[in-house]
Amino acid sequence: MTSIRVKPHLGAIERPRAGVDSRLQSLRLDKNERMGGYSRELLDSVLKSISAETLNVYPEPEPIYRRLAAEHNLPIESFLLTHGADGAIRTTFEICDWSRGNEVVCLDPTFAMVGVYCDIFNVQPVLIGYEFRGNALPALDVEAMIRAISPSTSLVILANPNSPTGTLIEQPDLERVIAAAGEVGALVLIDETYYDFSGFTMASRVAAHDNLLIARSLSKGMGLAGLRIGYLIAAGSAARAAFALKPMYEVNNVALQFALALMDRSEEIESYAAAIKGSQSSLSDYCRARGIGFLPTGANFCYIHTGARTEAILQLCQERRILIRAGMGIRGYEQWLRVSLVPEEELKPFFDALEGAGD
Repeated sequence: MTSIRVKPHLGAIERPRAGVDSRLQSLRLDKNERMGGYSRELLDSVLKSISAETLNVYPEPEPIYRRLAAEHNLPIESFLLTHGADGAIRTTFEICDWSRGNEVVCLDPTFAMVGVYCDIFNVQPVLIGYEFRGNALPALDVEAMIRAISPSTSLVILANPNSPTGTLIEQPDLERVIAAAGEVGALVLIDETYYDFSGFTMASRVAAHDNLLIARSLSKGMGLAGLRIGYLIAAGSAARAAFALKPMYEVNNVALQFALALMDRSEEIESYAAAIKGSQSSLSDYCRARGIGFLPTGANFCYIHTGARTEAILQLCQERRILIRAGMGIRGYEQWLRVSLVPEEELKPFFDALEGAGD
């Protein structure tokens, strides 16, 4: 029998299944999700507007496109709604002309799907690593990233702030990366998933750089991780190519209604971001008072140094349904816990676990 026409390299890609253990009813400090609800007014208004017709009719995304264009002061053609920031990243891989070069310059470590898409599209990642700096966030060698950009580079991907490192690249360095990529015709995608907490964006520079794209997520500050909605910002030929790839309907009606409701109530996002900053400050004070190393980030997570107690704390957290992760994927940070920041009142079980694990 003739073999079926499936791309052979895809069969070698290992993807884990999600598992059957629910993360609901847990203190979720592992995936940087929002914890804490919305105002009763917001929930009531959206839930009351969802009817059988909302579920029956095909999605109508144009109002949110118009809202994004007004919010960013960019033409409506600059936007594509996607299945979270993940979908924006995949779309960027899809529009790249890999026949001109099969290299992707990217951070290491960074969002796991970057590596997965390199495997799926059968292209070569060029990894730019971080350096251990002791009681400080790791350092990125921007000059090494610029040197890595070559005629074989078709795409540069930067999460800013990056996860899991929490580090932020400032605008002058980003401008140099964009310019270096532009000289060889490469696209630059900046993943701004954590914008609601960092407050830093390059979106206003899209019109000035035809090779710059921005990925945004509504999963973090807005907390719509379960509805899978995000968007891509681009200009010129990149924007036209991205929109050509849009599915018949980009996202579902429930996601659209919640997103618009939150955009209409920006104070819901701003108050949550302020609560997260307050929580980071409280956790910093707690650590300082006990001589525990603490690393703040530009996102909604931080790092605390737990040293020899790391495994004991992880075990106690598991027993108490506190979901948390250790390490950063960089040698030297193995005994640091990454703590997703949630409103301060939600953190008490974690403080108890830290005390309960002893010295």
